[in-house]
Amino acid sequence: MSGGGYGSEAVALLLGLHSARSYPPTLAVRATHHGDVVDYAHFVGLPSDQREALEATLRSPVPSAEHAVVVCHSEPGAWFPAMYETPRCPPPGTAVAVGRTMFETDRLDPKHVKRCNKMHEVWVPTRWGADVFAASGVFPEKIKVVPEAVDVHRFDAEVVASLPRFDLEARATQVLGPPGDRGTELGTKFLSVFKWETRKAPEVLLAAYLDEFTADDDVGLFIRSDLYHEKGDLVVARIKAFARDAKNRGAARWARQKNNNKTAGFENAAPPVFVLPRVPEHEMPSLYHAASAFVLPSRGEGWGRPHCEAMSLGVPVIATNWSGPTAFMTEENSFPVSIEKDLVAPPQDSHWATHKWAQPKVTHLQQLMREVFENPEKARAKGKVAARDVRKAFAPEIVARIVMNHVERIGKEWEGLSIKKTEL
Repeated sequence: MSGGGYGSEAVALLLGLHSARSYPPTLAVRATHHGDVVDYAHFVGLPSDQREALEATLRSPVPSAEHAVVVCHSEPGAWFPAMYETPRCPPPGTAVAVGRTMFETDRLDPKHVKRCNKMHEVWVPTRWGADVFAASGVFPEKIKVVPEAVDVHRFDAEVVASLPRFDLEARATQVLGPPGDRGTELGTKFLSVFKWETRKAPEVLLAAYLDEFTADDDVGLFIRSDLYHEKGDLVVARIKAFARDAKNRGAARWARQKNNNKTAGFENAAPPVFVLPRVPEHEMPSLYHAASAFVLPSRGEGWGRPHCEAMSLGVPVIATNWSGPTAFMTEENSFPVSIEKDLVAPPQDSHWATHKWAQPKVTHLQQLMREVFENPEKARAKGKVAARDVRKAFAPEIVARIVMNHVERIGKEWEGLSIKKTEL
């Protein structure tokens, strides 16, 4: 119920487990909140059928931990003994504890490796993640690749087409670009959804867009962003500051136009940029569907939930070709962004300053955004392939079956007494 990546993934998986085809009727499935803080606004914003399914799971009888497979669906710091205040997982007396986790850099800290190795198994969503965990010291025999589930039934273009249309221009606040007729719809609409942090590389996104397009192009960039561990209304101010800096440096084409002198208002000369307010979860499919393309040049992803949700709807995706998204992004179904030859370190004040992640190429991102702008038919064709690929591999009932196969395997190991009680 947090609204974060782990929570959204857990919701999609639980919906799959609710399907009668996913597991035997005699098998008890129960969930409780764990990890991040509860976000009640997010929970209320879920579709009513999802809230009802989750509430039923939360109210179901508590199975005995001594005879259960307990999955702690969170980052390792939340596993008992937790490094911060959160409901205990696994509970006392647990026989088999599985850690479901992921990470976004090229390594794990030793303390997280130690926590992973205390679990009976560790489920990661991608082969890339499995390799990173093993290289960091997690015992390879403990690592299983279990993909994330995507609610393809809700993120479905035909379903969304029957819902009220999400009017991007009307719902967003324009912060850059010439004042236009709000009754006129833009031709190409790039959408990005992310938390404003270094890992998501907002400056790479803005640099590519502001350097590639001008106010004369029939295009707009729509940003839906929350602050990461910060307070205040900083997103708009940061976008304007970045544009002002680009103009002063003459880095962008619009900043070098003859009719855009030093006295001209830079905010009106730039290509249009819009900021969206928080959107309730039940409206997210309509938000994605309203865009011409989804773009997110992040430096690292454990999986890439918004990428997959957009792809499920057939929306073309432009994103970094590194880390989690390599599990589902291909040249046939998306627009992978190249990275620089060498990985780079996070900021020195980061918790992960000794780690490394990718640096997406701004110039390649520019080329791909231009390609989508000039060849929308090609972009839509890739989107159709993406929707097919996501449905084939990551539908909730498919991932639920994968999970239940692992649970059944663990059960057989337990019956054969080839399994030890988790020491936690």
